[in-house]
Amino acid sequence: MSNPRKHLILCVFVLLLIPSLTACRHQSTEVPSVDVATDPVDTALNPVQEANIDAKDQGLLRRYNWTATFLINSWDECLPQKLSYRLGDYPTNLYWAYNNELAKDIGLDIEPYLGQEVSIRLYKIAEDMPDFMNPQRANGRATIIRSGEKIIGAWLDVGRHSGQSCSLSSKSWERASGQTWEEWIANTLERDDPELTRIAALTPEQVVSEYYAALDQHGLEGTLRFRTIWSLRSYLSSNMDDTLIYIPKLSDTFGYDNILAAKLLHIEPYSPADAIPGKVCFAVTVDLRVKEIITHDDGPATFFIFLEEEIPGTGWRIASINTGA
Repeated sequence: MSNPRKHLILCVFVLLLIPSLTACRHQSTEVPSVDVATDPVDTALNPVQEANIDAKDQGLLRRYNWTATFLINSWDECLPQKLSYRLGDYPTNLYWAYNNELAKDIGLDIEPYLGQEVSIRLYKIAEDMPDFMNPQRANGRATIIRSGEKIIGAWLDVGRHSGQSCSLSSKSWERASGQTWEEWIANTLERDDPELTRIAALTPEQVVSEYYAALDQHGLEGTLRFRTIWSLRSYLSSNMDDTLIYIPKLSDTFGYDNILAAKLLHIEPYSPADAIPGKVCFAVTVDLRVKEIITHDDGPATFFIFLEEEIPGTGWRIASINTGA
């Protein structure tokens, strides 16, 4: 995926992902654990690894000039009930909705199987990914989704941190979907929510103020509705275990419960040297209390908060929270 938001800097609060799904049985199949980020691309296959590569999966990959070298992991999981996104939700649905655009590029589609249990197989890929997936081209993985014996979805990614993905035909998400992120997410967001209308009327300063009030009172769960959906989606792979396709729930994210209290002390507009049209920035001072020192300790801390109106008419959201402007 070509990231249209290269200006987004590492967020201070790493969060998010998929809530546990209770409608379907969940079962994990243990396979040899592999660190995809460091394992050599030309790892030699052994008989066990070869046996774990399904012939039908390998056939699909080879049709598009990709080669599975070994099975990283496999498990059963229930697909979400819908592919739309509701404000404030942990963006599990977005993983599936976003990557289904890549599946559709090669004639597959998970949508008819929503709410059903499917099988997921994650493979290491021998070949380098397309150039636009630098600098992680050597970390290619293939995700194959099956309903019974039928392959219903497939795409490529490069694992943790970046969340970049592409279709098996080597198209970026934008090329495969024929849309920009902004166009697509505007149609994916559920609009029948009074909270969406309320937040749309807030000023950027009020959004920042409510964000820290929610963080102080409810922790990270309460802050999601004040973030851009793009920033929430990007958290799905941050510090992810590379035997997974995404971090399964918010409480598994790095630093999830590290903030014990957050009191907003001061906020003022700030104009960075590389200001970006359509964004506003504030320098904020927050009195923090933390469980352990990660990026800061107890006491006042200054952050630079960038906001944008990601979807016209839905109000301002926080795109990034940075320790430097």
